[in-house]
This record gives sequence, structure tokens and C-alpha cells, in this order.
Amino acid sequence: MKITNIEYQEYELPLNSPVKTSRETLHSRSGYLVKVYTGDGSYGVGDIAPIPAFGAEDFESVLGKLEEIKANHSKLSAIEATPRSIYNGLKFLSDFPATRAGFEQACIALASKIQGKTIPEFLMFDCGKTISVNGLISMMSPADTQIKAQELLVQGYQAIKLKIGRTDFEEDICCIEAVRKESDTVALRLDANGNWNIEQALDYVKELEPYTIQYVEEPVTVNDLHLLAQLRRESPVKIALDESAQSFDDVVRIIHSNAADVVIVKPVVCGGILSSIRIMHTALEYTMEVIVTSAFESTIGRSAAVLLASTRSTSIHGLDTARYFVNDVTDDPFPVKNGVIKIDDPAQFSFDI
Repeated sequence: MKITNIEYQEYELPLNSPVKTSRETLHSRSGYLVKVYTGDGSYGVGDIAPIPAFGAEDFESVLGKLEEIKANHSKLSAIEATPRSIYNGLKFLSDFPATRAGFEQACIALASKIQGKTIPEFLMFDCGKTISVNGLISMMSPADTQIKAQELLVQGYQAIKLKIGRTDFEEDICCIEAVRKESDTVALRLDANGNWNIEQALDYVKELEPYTIQYVEEPVTVNDLHLLAQLRRESPVKIALDESAQSFDDVVRIIHSNAADVVIVKPVVCGGILSSIRIMHTALEYTMEVIVTSAFESTIGRSAAVLLASTRSTSIHGLDTARYFVNDVTDDPFPVKNGVIKIDDPAQFSFDI
């Protein structure tokens, strides 16, 4: 598989309504579609969707890296049409996880074409046919939260992820109660986006106990795993880590510190499908729960998260983001219906655009 050229194009996808968290309000999502070519014109496409808030890459540094690789194909010359070679050949992008994820997705797509296989076949993934997903409620008033919860329940969602982390925790509680007024059985997940300090978290998790919370995600901003382990020991609610679990080494440290019950895996944050599957296998080996989520990437980027989630179809994952976009870079082959994604054809993981 001799890569002879790369092309890329920027995209910006406006949202049909803002998504508000304790950290930011998202109005649109930007990234780059990258194509890698062989000499006969065959190509694979991937999505590079950096998240500057996670601290690894910004758009300027990604653009610089794209220009650098475009001008010097030798960086990709050693990559052969095998998962191991793709994984090893992109290690030079370890400090650019979203860029690595996009190039990896493109290389996997190209290699699978060369071998005449679907992407799941090429990766030797055992994929489920259906994936349950949670509905998302961003920060809004308690009344609007209740209306949104009612809508999601009518649509058939079995789990709801609720954004919390307001300055006034009592407002969070009012929104939690609003969901519970609609259902006392729906799995309720909370995401504070790291907006509490450790003292607040130790108090707040105890107040959450009456509401039957499945887990609270990224409760604090601290990097001290000993403090997180203390929080986990004292919490009546499971602790999930997302921003704190960006790499395999992060997850190993979390496991050894007993700092979390659940790991949230985003391929765009973890450096791609191959790095993410390694993280997933390790976490599961140590009996941690693994939830795969998208990060408001384009349909192409989201498909990588859908593929990963399909290998763990017994869990409910966070993949219901495509419906927030006014338009997308291509049609969505994995729409959510009744809280479920169906995988009808493994060939749909490859895109020709």
C-alpha cells in the first residue's frame, strides 16, 4: 500500500440548536476530511475533528501538520495494508490524537479496499447488529429539561445523559428531578464536564444517591488520581472518566489507582480505532465498564465510534449526535431510531465522497 498523495478539506457543520455544557456552548463543529491515495487513484477517507478544549490540538497546529504530511509523503511510506502496520506507522502523530484518528481511519478504509474486505472484516471485529444509545440533554431550564426527557422517552430511549455542573448545584438537582418526574426507571447518566472541585464532588455525589444515577462522568478537574480514588471510594454513585482517559497510559494509571468504575472512549480523543480498542480491552479485562461516545464529529468521524461501539453492543453508548447538525458531509448510514442504531451492511463503514 504505497500512499502517493493526500488531500484534505475543511468543514464546518452548524448545529440546529446550541448544545450547552458547563464548559462551553457548542454552535457548530469544525474539522478536516483527509483522503489518502495510492497511485492507481484508490483512496480512503477519514475525519480529523480536533477538540481544543481537551488540550491536545488546536486547528492551527492540525493544519500545520496536514501541510507537513502533504509535502512529505515519506512519513506514510512504511504503512502497509495491515492493522499493525497502520497502528505503528502513525505513531509519529501520537501528540496529535485527532489527526492520528483521521489518518488512521483513512488508511484503514484504503487498506480494506485493497484487500477487498469491509472495514470490520479487515479489522477482524465481531460486530453486533444493533447498538442502543443514550439521548442527550444539554444544560437548560428544569421545565425544558422535563419536556426534553419526555420527548426522548416517547422516542424509545432507555438511557439519558444529562449535562450538569452549574455554579448552583441546586439547579442541577432541579433538572435531575425533572427527568425523574418523567421516569424513575430510565438509566440516568450525569456529566459535570469537570466543573466541580474535589470538596464539592465529595458532597454532591452523596446528594445524588436518592435519584438512582447510573454514573457521574468527569466530576472534577483534578489530575490527582489519589483524590479521584478517594471520591470513588466515598461515592454512592459510580464514577466515569472521559477527559481524564485520553490514552492507554491514562487508563492504566486509572486502573492501578482504582480511580473510576467506567471509562468513556472517544476515538477522536484516544488517537483512533486501534488505540481505542486497546484501551477498551484493557479496561474490560479489569472489569471496568466501557462506553463509547462520539464527539460531534461529522458522519464520517462518528462512524468510527459506531464501529467501536458495535464490538460492545451489550452496553448503551453515546452516539446520538448526528441529529444536531443542520447538514453533514455525507448521508448518515447509521441513524438513530427508537434509541437504537442498526447496522444493516458492514460496507457502510466505508465512504466514497
